[in-house]
Amino acid sequence: MPENVDLVRRGFELFAGGGPAALLPLTDPEIECYTDSRLPNAGTYHGHDGYLSWTQQWLEAWEDFQMEPLEFVEVGEEIVVVPLHQRGKGKGSGIEVEMDLTYLFEGRDGRVTRIHLYETKERALEVARELAPER
Repeated sequence: MPENVDLVRRGFELFAGGGPAALLPLTDPEIECYTDSRLPNAGTYHGHDGYLSWTQQWLEAWEDFQMEPLEFVEVGEEIVVVPLHQRGKGKGSGIEVEMDLTYLFEGRDGRVTRIHLYETKERALEVARELAPER
């Protein structure tokens, strides 16, 4: 299995078992986290503190939250695009919500350097192709 696909798979396993902080050993200290403007909590965050803030903003709305990766698509040597299905139960409301979103992960030297979140797989792949030639 390619190195960055394995890195991303391990990240999902760690997240499921221990939450966002469990991923810190797999992330670069200068990690970039980004949510597309078409989604809630849009913006860009940097570093471990930024990553924790970014994930906390999303997770604080949910009493129960699960992610199911649907596939791992390699784009170039460093980028992995992961469409996934998310399920959550709203805090307070108890309303169950399901949605499909797509993550873009960039890995270098055994660490995740970039995590982006997009509404669609197509948009994530478009950005991945733009980023891939940079390296």
